[in-house]
Parts: sequence; structure tokens; C-alpha cells
Amino acid sequence: MDKYIGIELGNRYKIGELIGIGGMSNVYKAFDMKTNRIVAVKILRDEYLTNPEFLKRFKNESKALTAIASPNIVNVYDVSFNETNQWIVMEYIDGITLKEYVQKKKILNWQESVYFTAQILRALQHAHDRGIVHRDIKPQNIMLLKDGTVKVMDFGIARFARNDNKTMTDKAIGSVHYISPEQAKGANIDEKTDIYSVGVMLFEMVTGRLPFDADNPVSVALKQIQLQPLRPKQVNAMVPTGIDQIIMKSMQKDPKNRYQSAAEMLNDLLAFRQNPSKVFNYENDVFKNQKLQTNKSTNMQPNKSNTNKLQTASKSNNQKQMSWIKMLMVISCVIFFMTLAIVGGALFLSGIFTSTKNITVPDLLGENYELIKDEPEYSKFNIQLVTTEYSEKYATGEICEQEPKAGRPVKENTIIKVKVSKGQKNIKMPDIVNKEIQIAISELKNLGLNVKTINIFDDEVAKDVVIKTEPPAESDILLGAEVTIYVSNGAENKQIKVPDLNKFSLESAQKMLEDMKLQLGAVSYINSDQPKDVVIRQNHAPGQEVEIGEAVDVQVSSGEQGAKRCDLKVDLPNMAEEVTLKALLDGENIQQETLDLTEVKEWHVQFISKGVHKVQIMINDKLLKEYLFDCDKPDNLTTVEDNTQDFE
Repeated sequence: MDKYIGIELGNRYKIGELIGIGGMSNVYKAFDMKTNRIVAVKILRDEYLTNPEFLKRFKNESKALTAIASPNIVNVYDVSFNETNQWIVMEYIDGITLKEYVQKKKILNWQESVYFTAQILRALQHAHDRGIVHRDIKPQNIMLLKDGTVKVMDFGIARFARNDNKTMTDKAIGSVHYISPEQAKGANIDEKTDIYSVGVMLFEMVTGRLPFDADNPVSVALKQIQLQPLRPKQVNAMVPTGIDQIIMKSMQKDPKNRYQSAAEMLNDLLAFRQNPSKVFNYENDVFKNQKLQTNKSTNMQPNKSNTNKLQTASKSNNQKQMSWIKMLMVISCVIFFMTLAIVGGALFLSGIFTSTKNITVPDLLGENYELIKDEPEYSKFNIQLVTTEYSEKYATGEICEQEPKAGRPVKENTIIKVKVSKGQKNIKMPDIVNKEIQIAISELKNLGLNVKTINIFDDEVAKDVVIKTEPPAESDILLGAEVTIYVSNGAENKQIKVPDLNKFSLESAQKMLEDMKLQLGAVSYINSDQPKDVVIRQNHAPGQEVEIGEAVDVQVSSGEQGAKRCDLKVDLPNMAEEVTLKALLDGENIQQETLDLTEVKEWHVQFISKGVHKVQIMINDKLLKEYLFDCDKPDNLTTVEDNTQDFE
């Protein structure tokens, strides 16, 4: 029985089922009793609690995730590091990994592959902008939500590249099938390492296989360093030329020849999605105009020693036999060559030898006609364009039919008639505005379109009814293209619950508030044993409902050591009514709560500080009591003013 299942971690998180097992930690589904939400809790395994390297990696993941906040990166809510256990509380992702999805579907079409890859690149660019290199990008670390959203997770071996340019002495950390050549060699790494890994993933999505595989990790790593991969089009002829080029550029051995940023690769993907016939002419691309590689092994050369022995033996035998057949051989040769000369002359005169030898028809399906029509590789054929036609299988500009078929033996200068794809036939975007969402989705999918939904509040449109679409009705759209539907959530609730900002960095707290349509209010610094700029307290209690746009004041740690957690118990007056209590520390609001004094008779004010402070307790903004509180001597409490009788 797992010792964590069923316990309350940190007196807050009720641990449920085990949902993931990693190399150094386990992940559990849990219930946050404070915020009433489902979360995921990653707990470092007991056997690694005393291992400095694993402790560093686990804390590094927490550090990386709290430094970034992106819709495509898993959110972190809470962290804890102590001698008995170490854990990270993250958002719970109800979905499957990209690896599971690819294994289930075998091969993804280019539209779906681009859709997933674009989100991954946005997440990586966000992390790279903050100096963080993931270093372990693989489909096992990519989660897919039910609505198609991608979440990048597991920053356990991420490196803060701008602050740490050391050589990787820990060798090739990461998954060997997806690591870059420089990572496999243990060389310096930067953001372009993640780009290589994205290229490998995109290769796997559109072909259904990995570019490099072997019986053991060492062999795979050597292939990453030494070998060029097959082009995706060689594995799957349905891969468009533009996607093929994007993958090969991202997987260049030399980082200088790759995309220099995730944003640069994303721009090409989006450009291709807008124009599926687009062909890229990359500068310094070693694959430009390169013949398709087959990765065949070189032919084995015969053993010179064995060859010499065979030649010596043959020579000896011939010398022995020549003693009695020498004359017969001479006579036979004379007769043979005379006959050959006569027959050869006759054949020459008849014109048989003037015909060209047979050559094999190449496979042109899926090739871009404009790129290959003048290629020296096909100079022995006469490639003629017959017509263009719509095709669901081939992108615009690609050869979709040829005659004669590939593999047939023909003479040089044989005409190969080809048909070139005009891409998928455009259809008209139907008008689904004001339709119920399920009916609208069904209608679009029946037309062969991919659907993405975005929910927004609307005071005038009923819940689950389509507000608008992109593209709008009557627009020309490609079969299989993605359509975005904006769906009404109904009228927006003007009240929103304040999130728990405790232990988050000031930057992360501000992003959380903005995501929830709240504002960061006044920021004040207090002494604390927490790291600098970490939120210690907030004026609105977590879970308290406030108006949208409300400002939340916070107190953050100054980073000074020696602060203590203080607990001041306040006796409340006999009042049979609901009141608003506030605690002011040296004039700053540090705690606020609404309580019914019919049942509650005392209130605990908690804060982290040191030294002597003035603490004022307010009821409905009127002074109840004023104290001088010594954080170093909490029992030495001085009451400066007590107005309890005014409230009874």
C-alpha cells in the first residue's frame, strides 16, 4: 500500500490515487481542501531524499515552473521542501500524453501535427524568453487536454541558460530518442536543443516512427550524432514538402543551421498552414536540393587475404591443366571470336545495338513539380505536365499521379506524364451562428473540418450557443482546415474568488490575478524567512468573492532573515451580528475576514515579522483594540487601547 494515499499532505491536500510514475518522483491526484479543487501533487521518492543530484533536479523543476506562467505550461500552485518529504502542487490535467495519442492514431495528418507543435513552440518561446531551456522535450512530457490544448510539463532537468553556461558534465540528460547531437555529446546547450527535440517529435507525428532507433540507448545516441535522418517524405509520401523542409531544418546537426528560436520555427509553421503549397528556400540548408537518402549500409568489401589465396590456387590449377588443353583452348578462342565478330556486325547493321539500355521509372508522387522538373537527377526522363486537379491526399504543387508508374523499366528519354495537385477543394463555411454547440460541431465535422471551441461570456447570447466563427460564414475554406467556434458561457458572474497567492513569486501572483480578471494592488515588503519577492500575505482571504477588476494588496518578503511566525489571539465583544474584521500591522492591512460574532468569540491574527510592531484590530473600520506586539517575545503583549465596551 502506497504510504501517501489517503493522507493529508501539509494539512491541506488530501492524497488520492497514483496517476503517474516518473524517474525520480510519483504524481498523485489530490483534493485541495482550501480551494476546493482537484490538483496534481508530485512527490519526490523517499530513496532520493538524501541524493543531492535528485534534490537539485526536483527543486529546479519547482524553480523553473514558478518562474513561468503560460497557457501551454502546467501551472504550479504550491511547493514544499523539508527533510521528510518534498512536493510540488500543480494543476491537474485531465488528458493523455502526446505519446499515447500518437501510438493510438499511428500517423497524424499535417494539420493536427502543426496544431499541436504550434502550441509546444509557444510554450518553449515563453520559457526561453525567461532563460529556461527544458532539455527533455518528448511526447511523454506533452499533455493533451480534451479541448485540444497542449500543456508542456516536467521541467525537472531544465537549465537556466542565461545564468548557467557550464558544459554538461552529467552527460546526456534527457530521452535519447529526442535529444540533440550536442546534448548526446555532452556539449554546451541552449534553446536550439529544444528546437531539435521538437523536430524529432514532429517527424514522429507525421511518419509514425522515430528518425533514429536501435537496440540500446548508446547506439541511438551515436546515430543522433553521426547520421542524417531519412526525410519524412521518404517514410510517408503524404507529408507535404513544406512540412518536410521545416522538420529537416529543425533537425540540423549543427545548431547554427537550425531555427534560431522557437518563434522562428512557429512563424514557418503558421505560414505553411496559411498556404499549404508553400516551399521554403532555406539559406545554408544542407538538405537543399539534396537527393533523398536511403540510409543503406555500405556494401561489404571482400577480404583481400581470401581473394589472394583464391587467385593463387586458381592460377596453379590453370597451369597444370594448360599442359594438355592448351592447343584446344587456342583453337576454340579463334573460332569463338570469329563467330562473335560476324554476329556482332550483323546486329550492328540491323540497328539493335543503337537502342538505349533500360532505366527504372522514379517515384514522383508527392514531389513538388516545380522543384524536380529540372533536377539533374531526372535528366534522363522527359517529365511532362498533363493537367492539374484537386486532391485530398497531396498539397498544392505536388505530383498526385504519374504514368508510367514508379519501378517500371523504360528507355532513356521516356515521357513521364504527371498530374499536379491543386490542393484540397475549397468549400463554403456554413452559417452556424446562433446554433447549439453540439449541432454546430456535428455539422462542421460532417463537412470534414476540424473544430476548435473557445468559450466566452456574453450577456445577450444563451449558454452553449455559437456567437461567431473564424472564418465567418460563406468564406472559402479548405477541406480539413481548422475552424474556431466562439461559444457563449452565458452572462458573466461579476463576482470572482480571490486565489491563494501565498508562497508565489510577485510576478507569478500578478499573472494569476490578471488571468482571473483581478488586479495587483499595493505591494509592501516585510521581513520574512521566505525568499525575496515571495508573497507572504494578502488583504483579501483566499476564496473570498470580490468584484471583477478588484485590486488585491499583497505583502512580500524582503528576504531578510530572522523573521518569525507570530500568532495574536484577540478576544471579540459580545455581538450577535456579522461584522468585518481587519488587522493592521503598522498601518498596513495584513488580514481581513467577515465573521458572525454570534458564534465566534476570538480571532487569530497571524503574520511573519520580527521586532516590535503596532497592531490594530478594527470592527467595521472602527478601532476595537490596539497592541504593541513584540515578535521576539510574544508573551510580552502590551494593550495600548481597548474599546470593547463600545461594541457591546
